[in-house]
Amino acid sequence: MKLLLFHLCLLAIVAVSAFPGPRIRKRSTTNDLDGASSNADFIEQKLDHFNDTRKVKWLQRYMVNDTWYKNASNSPIFLMISGETSMDSKWMTEGSWLNYAQRFGALCFLLEHRFYGQSRPTGDLSLENLKYLTSEQALGDVAEFIRKINANYKLTMNNLWIVFGGSYAGSLAAWSRLKYPDLVYAAVASSAPLLAKADFREYNEIIRQALANSSLECAENVHQAALKVEELLMTAEGVSSLSEKFNACIAIDHTNDLDKANFILQLSYSIQDVVQNNGISMSVDASICEVMTNSSYGDLVDRFAIVASDESGNEEAVCEEMSYKETVNSMKNISYDSGNDERQWMYQLCNEFGYFTSSDSNETLFGSLITLQHQISQCKDIFGDEFDEKRLNDGVAATNAKYGGLNIPVTRVAFLQGSLDPWHAVGIWHSSNPLLPAIFINGTSHCADIEVNLLEEPQQLIAARNETQDQIGRWLSIL
Repeated sequence: MKLLLFHLCLLAIVAVSAFPGPRIRKRSTTNDLDGASSNADFIEQKLDHFNDTRKVKWLQRYMVNDTWYKNASNSPIFLMISGETSMDSKWMTEGSWLNYAQRFGALCFLLEHRFYGQSRPTGDLSLENLKYLTSEQALGDVAEFIRKINANYKLTMNNLWIVFGGSYAGSLAAWSRLKYPDLVYAAVASSAPLLAKADFREYNEIIRQALANSSLECAENVHQAALKVEELLMTAEGVSSLSEKFNACIAIDHTNDLDKANFILQLSYSIQDVVQNNGISMSVDASICEVMTNSSYGDLVDRFAIVASDESGNEEAVCEEMSYKETVNSMKNISYDSGNDERQWMYQLCNEFGYFTSSDSNETLFGSLITLQHQISQCKDIFGDEFDEKRLNDGVAATNAKYGGLNIPVTRVAFLQGSLDPWHAVGIWHSSNPLLPAIFINGTSHCADIEVNLLEEPQQLIAARNETQDQIGRWLSIL
């Protein structure tokens, strides 16, 4: 089964396909730019922004929309940062940030993240090359991009830059304001996880709460189904039954703890993905609870299999890769043309952020097999033995030290979070500081504020966008 991510939002900034660990963004339903786009361009960047002896350069992809640009001396410049996936051209024509751009006459840019899509700083994704895949280097790209656009467009200090992003890209937006305040005037960070955390067990706790908000029976049935799967994983007969129900390519080994943990971990993504990326609450019930509470679909494991199959998008009779070895091998591929970006994102998780969603007791939503140690084993088996627990903890501590975690020392950043979004547990969703406003949107999930025209949008979501636009107006002194 394809891995989901942090797996963050429907933006280029955050569009998702399949990933390890919950990815932070939402899967995109449109084609990215790899097919071709005459509107995409490239700008030269340094491979290493922090070592002047390294003269290696590469080309970073970006797009521009000047539809509403007034070319005035005080016209604002909006930059949307793309996250851990190929940037998506839809965000040059859709999204709330463009509504704000129309209101304020902004020139708009979309910038692809290094090592994703066609922004390829190195020849391949070897471990030696991935050392240049860090949030700090990505922020260096943002700063250099702003400097070059300022020069190319003959912009002045009166053309104020506001940076946008959702999920991981939302973190980058906030951090760009922190690290480059001379270039970034303000930022809007949607569903941004700011506190790096090795064991992000709160994620599944909020998933459970979101399901329970829809139906207590639904949440309990998901839990009991996971426990039953765990029980079946302990015997050869049980594994055979599960392999058939979940259409596994290769029957896993019931004596192999890594196989068993990987099986339930991948099944957990099918639930996590729906809750995280539903935008607004109605689809949780339709996508999961309608099945999990209906006995006509079979027993609880049968229902779990239906939910997993629906979420994988596997409409053809293609088997699912469920074994630990298959999962690891897919992320050991060092080619950019492997068809996914799992290796890059997994490296960032193992090296800087953690965010591994554990479930390690019978009381937790998905049972007891998804331990932090299992996910550290993935880091080691993909990238080498040096990516152990100490390396993970040191990386997480360094990230929080660099950016301040939830105590980020910054001003003029607006944070938006949804109550159903598991990532709000590691983000800023309440603030009494008028220089660091937080907007908490009840009944919505990951990056809902970035989308527009969601089905039956609740008033609180519309109000959040209006409040964001008003805040931008105050920053620009246009209201």
